[in-house]
Order: sequence, then C-alpha cells, then structure tokens
Amino acid sequence: MEVEFSLLQDISQLESFLKEELKLSKSSLKKYGLNRKLLNKSFKKREAIRLPLDLLNQGIVNPLYKGPAIKIIHQDEQLIVLEKPHQIHCHPLRYNESDNILSFLRQSGHGKHLTQTEAEKGLLNRLDFETSGVLVFVKDPVLHRELRDNFENLIKQKTYHAIVKGDFDKEGEHKHFLGQKGEKGKLVIAQEDGAGKEATIIVEKLKYHSGADKSLLQVSLIGGHRHQIRVQLQQLGYPIFGDLQYGGEPAERLFLHAYSYTITIDEREHLFKSEQNFDV
Repeated sequence: MEVEFSLLQDISQLESFLKEELKLSKSSLKKYGLNRKLLNKSFKKREAIRLPLDLLNQGIVNPLYKGPAIKIIHQDEQLIVLEKPHQIHCHPLRYNESDNILSFLRQSGHGKHLTQTEAEKGLLNRLDFETSGVLVFVKDPVLHRELRDNFENLIKQKTYHAIVKGDFDKEGEHKHFLGQKGEKGKLVIAQEDGAGKEATIIVEKLKYHSGADKSLLQVSLIGGHRHQIRVQLQQLGYPIFGDLQYGGEPAERLFLHAYSYTITIDEREHLFKSEQNFDV
C-alpha cells in the first residue's frame, strides 16, 4: 500500500531527504523497493510523492488489531497478562501487519507511543506463532529490565501442556544441547555432545487416552530457548501433535500451550494460569 503526500519544501534529492529528515536507512529504502531513479529525483514544494506506507511508518506498531479475540487474564499498574491464541505473532515485522499481540495492546489503549523495538522489550516471554497460552507484557521498563536481568531468580516456573502420540514413558528431567541448521538457522536441533546451548525440561504425564493413543504432558521449562520444548520432545521420541516441522503428526493445530507462569515481584510470588487447557 502506498500513500501520497505533498512536501512543504523543495528537496534536491529524495534519498537525502528520507535519510536526513525521516531517519530512514539505506537498507530500508532498498527493502521497500525504491529504485535509484526515484531516489535521485528532486521535488518542488507542494509536489506530490507516493511512498510505501510501511516505509513511512517503519518501526511503528499498527494500532488496529485484526486477529481473533484475546482475553486479558490479569492487569495491574505493572503487568498485562494475556491468553495468546495460536497462529498469532507476538509482534509485527511491518506496519501493515495487524494480527499480532502488540497491535492488540495498542488498540486496547496500552503502549500508544511504543515503537516495535520498544514494545518488543515489554514482552517478558515469547511464544511461537503456533503456540498459545499465557503471555506477559511488562508496562514498566524498569521492572522489565529487573526481571530480565534476574530471569533465573525471579521467574520461578514456566509450565506448558502438550499432546503427543503414544503412552509417554520418559517422565523426569531431560537435558540437551541445542544448535541450529538450515537457512539462517531456521531449524533447531538437539545435540548430546555438549555443543550448543544447554536446555532442560522436566516432563510429567498428566493423562493417557488408550483409545486415541495420546498422552497429555505437563512440561516445566528451564531456561527458554527458541523451539526448546518442541525439539526436546522430538528428541525423546514424542514429537508434539501438529508439529510438522519437528516430526509431529498432522493435526488441526500445534498442540503446545503455555499453561502457567510464576513471577516474583517485590519479594511476592504471582502465579498466572491459563483459563484454557487441552484434553485427550
């Protein structure tokens, strides 16, 4: 989408104007497809220019949310705790992306002046596009920094629920070392040679349905690496239903849900629990 606007002054070169006045980088101009002929062009006062809306609003979170309903579990002066639906991004990459958590927060009247970068810092935890559940946004940047700097001490527990094929028989603590492979490290792999990032999960079987041959698991996450639970369950031989990227069987969704989050603030523990759950 492009927008048309008129200049309030003469400019000798569009590229210089965009870099100096709008603080846009050379890589941004290239990313949005502005050709050299246009960038070198001069413009007179009140002459019309058409440019991509995403370029002009680069870094701004769209305040119009267009995704499924999102429920606020808890809200106070410091935090907003949400139920993230599956197949929703936490934050946008471009202004025209409005099906994400930050756009929901802006539309709800929170974070009106936050850019993408600043708002992203407010997310205490991150969930994959396909993962649902408890998501914590910290309003106070000082508190957010304190929580992030003391993550292991102040974030007491993170539990997830997952559905896997078969009668799960590997309860307990499991440690792997995570690496990356593929284009831009898109795929995460588990290694047992000590290389990569150390990752630990503690798994408990909550229920087994013999007719469906499915197990409902509760997974306590130690740390919090990208795709950690998905990769570690695959490594144990029990990939998550719907997780085609990591060996799971096809399903209507990826059956991984952030169920609870326990945080210590001012020496008090706060437990935030999802109002939704899986069953087998």
